Amino acid sequence: LLILIVIGSAIYFYIKRDKYILKNISTSGIVRIDKNKLDELLGRNIGQNIFLTFPSQIEAEIYKDFYLVKEVKVEKKFPDSILVDISEKINLKEKNNESTEDLHQEYLNVIKLSKHV
Repeated sequence: LLILIVIGSAIYFYIKRDKYILKNISTSGIVRIDKNKLDELLGRNIGQNIFLTFPSQIEAEIYKDFYLVKEVKVEKKFPDSILVDISEKINLKEKNNESTEDLHQEYLNVIKLSKHV
């Protein structure tokens, strides 16, 4: 029993070391999301122990606060960092404009081909 207490204490103090205090949060995939607002949300985790930081909780907060997020993945990078990768929802207006332009270009290509035949 004493051995288990000693081993448990050693693990506890090893995990609680400053080495595992969250210092860096990197983000990628941000295009239209308010970066300052995202940084504010993520900054709440700075200073926490990385073992007590839960990616699923951070992901849920991001989904809740940012409607443009299609998908988010939070990954721990030991000893003191987190990576946040975000995919944003497609803006339908932009997508429709691209589709219309693509269709118009295809139509022009068909007309050019038919003239050569």
